[in-house]
Parts: sequence; structure tokens; C-alpha cells
Amino acid sequence: MSEEMSKQSEVLRIRPHHGLCTAFFRGEGYSGSFVENMAQITDLLGKNDPDIIITEGADDICKECPELWQGSCRSEKSDKYDRMVLNICGFSYGERISWKEFSDIIRKRIIYPEKLDGICKDCRWFYICSDKSTGDLKI
Repeated sequence: MSEEMSKQSEVLRIRPHHGLCTAFFRGEGYSGSFVENMAQITDLLGKNDPDIIITEGADDICKECPELWQGSCRSEKSDKYDRMVLNICGFSYGERISWKEFSDIIRKRIIYPEKLDGICKDCRWFYICSDKSTGDLKI
């Protein structure tokens, strides 16, 4: 299989705020199965630079989250975080973009200018993101 065909078959569905979560992921999460899934996805994103579809609602990371209920997140915070990332970065739901381009835009418009706390300071995992320097991002 050619590299281009392989890349096309690896399209992941990623909700906007997960561009932030993946940057700071360090093996903590809601459950063991969630952490394992998140680790596999961040590994794939970091190694293969697949195309992603910017997804409204549950994505490939959410599939092992205990907050997922009948295909939707029980927390309204996730939708709020998504809307803020869309607004700041200029993304649109349904947009297909390479992971590298997506994560580069998030870094340039949110992480490096230190706008993270304005988006998700009320997240239960924010202590992880606020504890890491921007020079030590996962992917």
C-alpha cells in the first residue's frame, strides 16, 4: 500500500478541544481503557500525521470515556471548550485537515500565547496542562 493510500485510510475524528488534551497527555485519565485509547491515538497522531475530521460531539478519543452516554458527552463543558477552540483557531466542524496543521494552529493561537486558561481552566485535568511547560508538549 502506498504511503498516500495508508494516510487516507487513517482519518480520525477529533473534536476541537482534544487538540489541547493530546498536547499535554501524560497517561492520566478517566479510566484505564480511556488512558489506553488516548495513548494509542496520541501515538498514531505523533507518528503518522493522519488527516483528521474536526468533529462536533463525540470523537475517536471519546469512545472509551465514561462520560460518554448514548453517543454524547454528559458534560456541557466539552461543547463550550470546542466552541472556543473553533472560534480562536478558525476551524469548522466537518473540516478535513492534517494533524500537523491542526496541532500547529492550536499551538500558535492558544498554547504559545497562553490562552489555555481562558478556555478550559474549569476542566478537572487542567492541573496537568498548567503544570507542563510549552516546551514539553506530547505531540
